[in-house]
Amino acid sequence: MDQKIDTPRAQSGTVAVLIPCYNEAVTIGKVVDDFRRVLPEATVYVYDNNSSDGTASIAAEHGAVVRAERRQGKGNVVRQMLRDIDADYYVMVDGDDTYPAEAAPELLAPLMADEADMSVGDRLSNDGTFVDASQTSGFAVRNEAGGVIRGGAFTASIGNAGIIAGGTFNSDPNDPTKSYVSTSSGTITGGTFDCMVMGMRSGAIEDGTFNESVNIFKGFAINGGTFNGEVNSGNSSNLGGSICGGTFNGRMQNQGTIEDGVFHGTVQNASNNAGAGAIAGGTFNGYVNNYDGAVISSGTFNDGGENNNVTNDGTIRGGEFNIGVDNGGAIEGQGVFNAYVQNGYMRFDPDENRSCTIKGGTFNSDEIDNFGTIEGGTFSGKILSRGVIAGGAFSSTSSVTSNDEDTTTGGGTISGGTFDGTVTNGDPDPDYNNAVLTGGTFNGSVTNHGTIAGGTFLSDVTNRGVIEGGIFENVISDQGGTVTSCAYPLRANLTGLSIAAVPSAMPKNTAAGFPAEPSAALTAAFEKDGADANLYQLSANEGYLLPDAIDVRCGAADGQTLALAAGTDYTYDPATGAIAIKKNVVTGPLLLAAQGAAAPTPPVPPTPDTPAPAPEPETPAPKPESKPDAPKPLPSTTDSKQAPANAAALAATGDAPLPQIALGIALLAGGVTLTCAIAMQITRKKRSNRS
Repeated sequence: MDQKIDTPRAQSGTVAVLIPCYNEAVTIGKVVDDFRRVLPEATVYVYDNNSSDGTASIAAEHGAVVRAERRQGKGNVVRQMLRDIDADYYVMVDGDDTYPAEAAPELLAPLMADEADMSVGDRLSNDGTFVDASQTSGFAVRNEAGGVIRGGAFTASIGNAGIIAGGTFNSDPNDPTKSYVSTSSGTITGGTFDCMVMGMRSGAIEDGTFNESVNIFKGFAINGGTFNGEVNSGNSSNLGGSICGGTFNGRMQNQGTIEDGVFHGTVQNASNNAGAGAIAGGTFNGYVNNYDGAVISSGTFNDGGENNNVTNDGTIRGGEFNIGVDNGGAIEGQGVFNAYVQNGYMRFDPDENRSCTIKGGTFNSDEIDNFGTIEGGTFSGKILSRGVIAGGAFSSTSSVTSNDEDTTTGGGTISGGTFDGTVTNGDPDPDYNNAVLTGGTFNGSVTNHGTIAGGTFLSDVTNRGVIEGGIFENVISDQGGTVTSCAYPLRANLTGLSIAAVPSAMPKNTAAGFPAEPSAALTAAFEKDGADANLYQLSANEGYLLPDAIDVRCGAADGQTLALAAGTDYTYDPATGAIAIKKNVVTGPLLLAAQGAAAPTPPVPPTPDTPAPAPEPETPAPKPESKPDAPKPLPSTTDSKQAPANAAALAATGDAPLPQIALGIALLAGGVTLTCAIAMQITRKKRSNRS
């Protein structure tokens, strides 16, 4: 029977590095690089267990053999790796970079020497409490959940799931990337960190001094501490964490949220494929770049002594800005701007500049350059606009100049807004007077070198350009310009009358008889060479009649009024109230005066007197005993007449009771029917007695 003889295992063989991974995009690239560098003959396998953060693609980019295991759970992954991969030696590590690759040769040595079948590295899985402990280079420290590091000097890579409350954490001068602190779910409440710090998941920094770079990701929070190195919140593909306090003296790149803190270095508030950075508070004393997609909603932005500014290509919705702002994005909301603001850029083409917008905010700055679009906001300083002003409120202390200085591709445009201060439209230089004003309300004086095509002007206007539209409260001061058309107010001084403008769509020669459009503020159009007329309808109020004539006057440049000639400059029809004032004579505000005549009062029918009561029938006195008179003969039958139908007919009969009947009819006409009835009864009794 043959006896089996054990022989020593060869000092060499195939080595497989096995890395089960789930969402380790932040660290997997470094882990693959480290093991390929330390074990160049080994094959590095990464088994991706349904990661959603790009772990697999990053591992492949760094040279790993990537395979997928769809059954969730580390146990499923490990079993499948051992089934799939055939090697002489297996090195199994996690992808979170808490296993130093430099320890792998030491762990492989007893296996290759046939001294052991397995060797296990210990990441110090005790309570994680160290006091004045000095760790040698290359020794990995794992501070487990519940563990506390209260002191010591560390040069090794630290994985922290517990609490770091003190200590000195150093970087390896020969390989700074080898020494760092990774806090996935733990908390740092103190210590001095001269190495890189990485914060992930639900961990936090609440205090400490950080002299090298700090990198945090979604779920991680910085609530305090002093940061002298660069701080990166997020990266090109991952959202950053939240910063709620701390002092930041180095450069800050934010793709998470800043809610508080003091920032003395440059702040880059950026966006990525996963989302956008947001500044919702804090004090910023250095340069701030707010990139496309990012938002500033609050915070205080100061001059830190380096003549810094804020560059915005994203959105500013709030905050107090005591330094200059260069806006290539949108300014809206309730921000307060106390320093210079430039909206848009001279180097941009017009279409690109139009997307640079100011839609809100309070601008107390002494000067604003506008190449883009202003749609809203409140302004109190000097505004030089070579872009578009479509809205906003410009106070009495503001001055607006709209022109095309420094450009020959177009001029400034004003299409809306309320202007209480002075406005200059265009430039005295004919090469730069292409500005156009088409709308807005102007309570301050306006000087025009360009073109006015619309707007309401309630103060003085000096014209050295072209006016072809707009409503003007006062006579235009012409200083070499041209007025082709505009409109002036029509003020009416009427007694017992009302006036309204005839709708423009109404035929001009048939104004009478058509309904008028009432208007509280009537205007009259001016057309330099126009043959048309302004049409109005004069109406008499109750109790009045249309007048025979009206008086129409036009304001003049010297403050006087000039009477317009009836029949030549205007026509008035006293029968219909139709008024037509020629447009070519309306060179200033119009005054129309007219007085309605009192309508005659129709006669009031007299009220009949109250009739005297009917006399009581007299009691006949006893007749003397004498021979009675012979009775009068009755009228013959042939002469007999019908009863009269009215008082006139009755009067024609010669009957005695005519006065009573006439009284009754008169009272009936006056509405006293009872007396009429009594009179009729009395009449009937008398007729009965006569029979």
